[in-house]
Amino acid sequence: PADWLTFEGYGTSSDSFKRAYLSSKYDRVSSGTWTATVDWYSGNTYLGQTTVVRDGTIPPSTVTPSSRTYTSTGGSGSFQVFTAYSPVSASTSDSWITVTSGTMNTPLFNFNVTTASNSGQERRGTVTFTGYQNVSIGSVEIIQNGTAAPTMTFVPSSLSYTGSGGTENV
Repeated sequence: PADWLTFEGYGTSSDSFKRAYLSSKYDRVSSGTWTATVDWYSGNTYLGQTTVVRDGTIPPSTVTPSSRTYTSTGGSGSFQVFTAYSPVSASTSDSWITVTSGTMNTPLFNFNVTTASNSGQERRGTVTFTGYQNVSIGSVEIIQNGTAAPTMTFVPSSLSYTGSGGTENV
């Protein structure tokens, strides 16, 4: 809905225009221009439609914090998204990350991120935020510590030297 559009004093008990509704037609036409369609009713009788246009600069979207590190046992934390592109959704392709929505009050949205426990090495994932009409808002990096030490492989795996010794790069 068009949260930037409010109605004040549009009807009194003697007016025939007692109700106005915002329809689902709410669109970002171009950078800085938004439209909302208002459906007018008298009682249950449809009277017509008005399109309201708002021009203005749309503030940039932000996501905070830009990354978060979790322990190997897993955990949860939240991210705040500030944007005019409502509604906002979050997604990840990493199976060890779960994203759920928290408070959703335009222009500030909160998302909760939970990580599963990690018995392997450190891992990194991404949560991506998109707004109305799939506008890209940003992404955050999720880092999770691991319990396993990193493995190292040496090539060649063995070297032989003569009695006088020698040097070799590994």
